[in-house]
Amino acid sequence: MDDVQHSDDQRNTPIGSDRSHPFAGFRHIAYLHDGTAHGLEALHEAVSLAALFKARLDVAIIVDDRRGREPLKVTLGRTADERLAVRQSLIARTAERAGVRCSQTIVTGRPSRAGLDFARERGADLIVISATSSSYLHDRLWGSRSARIARDGACSVLIVRVAPNLTS
Repeated sequence: MDDVQHSDDQRNTPIGSDRSHPFAGFRHIAYLHDGTAHGLEALHEAVSLAALFKARLDVAIIVDDRRGREPLKVTLGRTADERLAVRQSLIARTAERAGVRCSQTIVTGRPSRAGLDFARERGADLIVISATSSSYLHDRLWGSRSARIARDGACSVLIVRVAPNLTS
């Protein structure tokens, strides 16, 4: 049985409405977007949490400096800059629909270090990222980006894992 005593008011108070709740301290959320479709799932979680806690949301669109932003031809003939503009628009619309204050910054560098620096500079008390993985060998040798951010982050980190497609 639960040893913690709760008053009836505590049991019926929604998270976010009572600033004494342990999760109610999230006032500034940093969402680290890696440009993947999985990252968009994490965006929805970050926006939902920002709306729930009435928190500010700062978005870092991370560009790996080892790959650069050359205007390479990709699917549908879009360049890297065109894809970036589409992502920025999607992020802004998603936040706006939820009534969340949102700023976006393009950050270049090694993704985990650049993301951690971004969150620290903004004073974030929660980092939201997607669970992405590289090859098995890469993850075994260097570890995943999300694991490095969770390990080295100076604040709480939420790693959003995309549910597998169960319809197939």
